Amino acid sequence: AMIARALTELLLNALQANPEGEVHLSAHTDSASESVVLTVVDDGDGMDGRTRNYAFDPFFSSKPAGRQVGMGLARAQQLVSAHGGRIELDSRINEGTTATLWLPICAMAADTTGTV
Repeated sequence: AMIARALTELLLNALQANPEGEVHLSAHTDSASESVVLTVVDDGDGMDGRTRNYAFDPFFSSKPAGRQVGMGLARAQQLVSAHGGRIELDSRINEGTTATLWLPICAMAADTTGTV
């Protein structure tokens, strides 16, 4: 259930980046790192360097005041870290953002309370 919540946060961020755009979700296993890799790609405006640097900080948001509390990525990172995983962001201005969730396969096997 925690992994599903983290993935939901990544998907919501991607959908908010460009509500009229597309969001792509993919999954594969990486045998070298024994991980499940989930990737969420949006075609939004992308993040500048400052936003990328603070993206996982609680209460940080690049959106206008009053729009969001800035907890989505921070919450997702905490949930994934609790399972021994990590989230990486790759973003380019005017090209969109890719959020990649790496999770040890053993953690995925242990998290059988929810579905994605």
